[in-house]
Amino acid sequence: GYIGAICFTCYKKGVIAMYMIKAKSDATACLERFLRYVHSTGYSVKEIRADSDAVYKDEDFVETAAQFNATVTYSAPYTPTENCVSERTWGVIMPMVRAKLDTAGLPIAFYDFGIMATVHELNRIYRGGFYDCVPLSAIVNDLKPDISHFRTFGCPAYVHIPKHRRLKMQHTAFKGIFVGYSTDTRGYLIWNPVTCRLITTKHVRFDETFDGLGVQDLSRCLN
Repeated sequence: GYIGAICFTCYKKGVIAMYMIKAKSDATACLERFLRYVHSTGYSVKEIRADSDAVYKDEDFVETAAQFNATVTYSAPYTPTENCVSERTWGVIMPMVRAKLDTAGLPIAFYDFGIMATVHELNRIYRGGFYDCVPLSAIVNDLKPDISHFRTFGCPAYVHIPKHRRLKMQHTAFKGIFVGYSTDTRGYLIWNPVTCRLITTKHVRFDETFDGLGVQDLSRCLN
C-alpha cells in the first residue's frame, strides 16, 4: 500500500522521475535515489523547488540535497503559482491516470500503476510549449526513444505459460491485465486477476481492440 508519490521534474527538459512512497518519511530516500540517477547520466541538480510541506524542510532531506551540491528552496504556503512546474506536471499526469483507470474499469487502488505508466509514456513523447522536445532524447545524446512497445493501459493480455509450469493438457496461456512497464527490464507488468499477483514478462500478446473492460470486480484482490 502506497500512500502517494513524489515527483521530480526537470525545469528545462521536462523529464519526470516518479517514486511511489509508503510514508512521507520516504521522501529523503527518494531524493537520494533521484540525485544519484541524475549524476549517473552526467548531469547535476543545482536547485530543488518544493512546497512548504514539513517533509521537505526536514534536516535529513536538506542535508541529502547538500551532499549533491543542490539547494532546496520553497514556495509560500498555499501558493502553487510559485511552484508552477510541479503543479503543471501533476495537472498533466492525473487526468491521464483517471482516463486510464476509467477506460480499463480498474479500481482506484491501481492508481500507482497508472501513474508510473503515464510517466513512462510522457518521458518518451513530444512535449510542446516551454519544453519543445522529447524529454528523454534531450538528455540522452538526442537519442530518439522507441515507443513501439507502448500498449493500451488495462487491455487484456494473454501471457504464455512455460512448459515446465504446466501439464500437457493444461492451458498454454492465462488472461491478465496490462498495467504498465517494468522499470528494470524490457518487460511488461501484467496483473493476474485470478491469483491476484503481478508478474513481469515479455511473452505476452495484447488485445488492444477492446473498448473498455467495464467495471471489473477485483475486490478479492484488494482485501
